[in-house]
Amino acid sequence: MFEIKYSAAVKAPLKVVWSVIMDTKAYSEWNEFVPECDTTFEPGTPIKMKVRLGSRTINQTEMIYERIDEQLIDYRSKLALRLLETIRQHRLCAEDENTVKYESVLIIKGFASPIVKLLFGRQLSRGFAEMTDGIKKRAELLLSRED
Repeated sequence: MFEIKYSAAVKAPLKVVWSVIMDTKAYSEWNEFVPECDTTFEPGTPIKMKVRLGSRTINQTEMIYERIDEQLIDYRSKLALRLLETIRQHRLCAEDENTVKYESVLIIKGFASPIVKLLFGRQLSRGFAEMTDGIKKRAELLLSRED
């Protein structure tokens, strides 16, 4: 098993940060790691993404596991025989009216997780860091446009 976790203090209200995550049509404007995403974010439905890993872009489909508005989106994938399971989460917590702690989490477990870490660990880590930074920048930009 391995875990990637990044967090950022976003200087924007919770509703603005949440709107950045929910607006999948705008991902191509700010999200280098996941430039395309199609989902309703409803539990039990798919989330279809194009994910950039280095110079390659792959199609990735997972299932929305849980959604708590303005707090959590959890999506997962699982291969048979416990070969590989991924858990991906967006976590949000308002620190005050104008600051949100955003966390991006990826947990990969199963027999094949060491192989995934070896082959893609650095690229996944870089992608999750870029996406966390992108959410912060996008929310703060949207907030500055409201002023």
